[in-house]
Amino acid sequence: MKLRRKILLAIILLVFIPVIVMGVVSYYNFSSAMEKKSNNFYWISLLETDRKLKFALSEINSISNAAITQPAIQQALKSRDSGMTYDRKQEINNLLINHPMITSFSLYSKTSLVYQYNSPLSYNDMKQQVWFRDMEKAEGRPVWSGPGENGSAETGKPVMIHARIIKDYYSLEDIGYLVIYVKPDILDQVFWESATLKSGDILLVNKQGSIVFNKSGGHIGEKVHFPFLADGFQQEKDYYVDTYQHEKSLITFLPSHNDPWYLVAVTPLKLIRSESVSIRNIAVILVLFSLLSALWFDQFFIRRLVRSIISAVNGMKRVKQGIFVPIQSHVERFDETDLLIDGFNRMSQQKQELIQQVETEQTRKKEAEMQALVAQINPHFIYNSLESINSMAVLAGNRDISKMVISLGKLAAHQHQ
Repeated sequence: MKLRRKILLAIILLVFIPVIVMGVVSYYNFSSAMEKKSNNFYWISLLETDRKLKFALSEINSISNAAITQPAIQQALKSRDSGMTYDRKQEINNLLINHPMITSFSLYSKTSLVYQYNSPLSYNDMKQQVWFRDMEKAEGRPVWSGPGENGSAETGKPVMIHARIIKDYYSLEDIGYLVIYVKPDILDQVFWESATLKSGDILLVNKQGSIVFNKSGGHIGEKVHFPFLADGFQQEKDYYVDTYQHEKSLITFLPSHNDPWYLVAVTPLKLIRSESVSIRNIAVILVLFSLLSALWFDQFFIRRLVRSIISAVNGMKRVKQGIFVPIQSHVERFDETDLLIDGFNRMSQQKQELIQQVETEQTRKKEAEMQALVAQINPHFIYNSLESINSMAVLAGNRDISKMVISLGKLAAHQHQ
């Protein structure tokens, strides 16, 4: 791997990845914190809503509790042969129609309809209602059925139903049924004041997954599939993320005081995570800024640094081959790279000068040795030559030449001394 790529990789590992990891971790931590904060907000809102719901329903329950123990209702159910007089009807009406939310009611014996006020529901039809079986299981306790589970929302006339078994005041035997019809405004008043985030909604659902009521009013009676409605559901947290109405949402749930019901707060995740957009945008800006900084750093520093190092390496290779060519700096910036190149050039020049100096000294030394050798060789050569000439002259009997050669030899010996 080339040096430039190594430096870029180091920048990516030391700058980009930490910035990206920091941005991702910050974004998800902030989103998680916002989810918990929203859940805490909705948990308190659901608790307050359930408290108001309990108070609103307890008013009707109190009226019902007081009415079923009164002689007028007890005698009407136990003495069916005497019939319903006008005074008794008025007395029953006064017992039950004394709350602005109660619109009508029906009083049934164990076999037939005894009396009704604006509620012409026959005994057989009453037994076919979805809440009848729950009423029998309650054994005298009041049972509530909302607009989304009793079918009234589908007819366009939503109503709350309060139903219960009436027991004999003395023997506690079942003697009849009481069904009270309540305006759905009682739920409107409770849910209207419930605190929600923008685009959020609060649902009232039963165990079967039917939306009994909701604050927005747009999905009453629809079926939902929440996991906490299943039997044996266990979860440490009281919220989770799931798809609701084709949108990822934060779902917070709370069991209502009325056992079959659950209060559910639904908030779109995009609404919650919109608070984290600023964190995400900052992280993106930091990544882009780091990228631009790395590109600028590569263009104006790493590229020049690597070019200087490559030039120095190439210069070393040339010096190794005996080629002493100075490294040319493309742009002078008077920094460490220029000092490196200048130092290398001076070292190369000094090495070249030293080599030339050594070569010159070697040449001079050889010349001196040659001259010394020549100086040693010349006298001997002359003596030998003169001695040969002298010997030849003696052998030829020419003594004049022999004397002349001897004199010449003496003269040469005297000059070399």
